[in-house]
Amino acid sequence: MRSATWMLLLGACSGTTTDPDTTDTDEPDVVETGTPSETGCEERVPSRACEAADPLTGTVTNAAGEPLPGAWIRFCKGETCFFGTADDAGDFCIEAAPAGWHAFAVSPPICSDGYTAAVTPVEFEDGQTRTLDMTLQEVGPATPLPATPEEIEVADGLFLTVGAGQLTADFEDPATEITGARVPEAEWPTLDIEGQVVDVWYVSPFEFKAEPKMPVRFANDRSLPDGTVLHVLNGSYKAQAWIDAGTVTAKGDWLEGGEDLGVTSTVVLVDRSK
Repeated sequence: MRSATWMLLLGACSGTTTDPDTTDTDEPDVVETGTPSETGCEERVPSRACEAADPLTGTVTNAAGEPLPGAWIRFCKGETCFFGTADDAGDFCIEAAPAGWHAFAVSPPICSDGYTAAVTPVEFEDGQTRTLDMTLQEVGPATPLPATPEEIEVADGLFLTVGAGQLTADFEDPATEITGARVPEAEWPTLDIEGQVVDVWYVSPFEFKAEPKMPVRFANDRSLPDGTVLHVLNGSYKAQAWIDAGTVTAKGDWLEGGEDLGVTSTVVLVDRSK
């Protein structure tokens, strides 16, 4: 599922900046740096030279290491967002990466429904050139949302309690199903996080707000000793930050503690005792 606004914001591959909207709106300013294929994945995206002095570059692949041409890139700092598209080799270039916190998100090509989107807040320093590679994960069949909230294993080891009408997003109907993917350690994105990362999941649909928030717990399939405390972080594209969702504690087969998630996005377990 993908926000309809992306279709409106992505135009010709001009590399130019649009004038900010002067009306009252929550939508960020947009800088266009690429174009998705108008016909989907069948029309390949040619490579483009990246002429900026300090660009943000990277490659989007699947778990097999194959490029995903046409993958959509969104990169926001404050109220200004930059958009791009991965080319035939899976490479992309965003020609501006100012200092500070940003939200970096990648969604699969328009005709590839078998992958989940990925988001990670990242921080840049002045003059820093950065490469952010992203591996999108395949997802299994989505689970229809029940009429009343029930616990669903959204992805391997990740359980959310959620129901119909609970997940909403701007310009889209409420979500009717949910899915996700556990990310192998070798394919974790760049994570500017204090502590040792223990696990990472991507949840789909991407960036839907949960009202009320979704109770979460995790399978203790790493056999962590009882009493082990881990922090739960939820990556927010809109907030451009990691949202602290509290802690969970190992007890037998579970990691739980009553914490709730407010958005369907990247979920990270972190050990801050090390």
